[in-house]
Amino acid sequence: MEPYVEFALKHLALVGVWAFVLLVFIVVEWRYRRYRPLQRSPQEVTQAINHEQARLLDIRSQDQYAAGHIIGAKWMDPARIQQEGVKGIKRFSNTPIILVCNDGRLAARVAQQLVRQGTQMIFALEGGLQAWRKEGFPVVQD
Repeated sequence: MEPYVEFALKHLALVGVWAFVLLVFIVVEWRYRRYRPLQRSPQEVTQAINHEQARLLDIRSQDQYAAGHIIGAKWMDPARIQQEGVKGIKRFSNTPIILVCNDGRLAARVAQQLVRQGTQMIFALEGGLQAWRKEGFPVVQD
């Protein structure tokens, strides 16, 4: 133990930088785990739909929704969700809710906001509709 103390005393700047980097890593990891909405892969989403009666909310534009969406997905304006927060999705609160966007980023941000407001079973489709299509899962058009 004594060599470590001697090293630390001789290299205070190095130890300080190391401690700072470690602290930053811990804080970033903690925030990521605490506020990160759970994301589900396309395969997990199909399981949630089939076994957990999950609801899909498509938060892309209406034109994008009409051009192709996941079977059973309901369109909802993301601005409405962001304005109304938890109230905007209260009617779906007894089942898992999976938010869908083009690439997963908007859904993750909106889900994160809802998690901060206390919503429990909210998820984002990882990779969005692009990942869904890439996996070969079906979409329908209105």
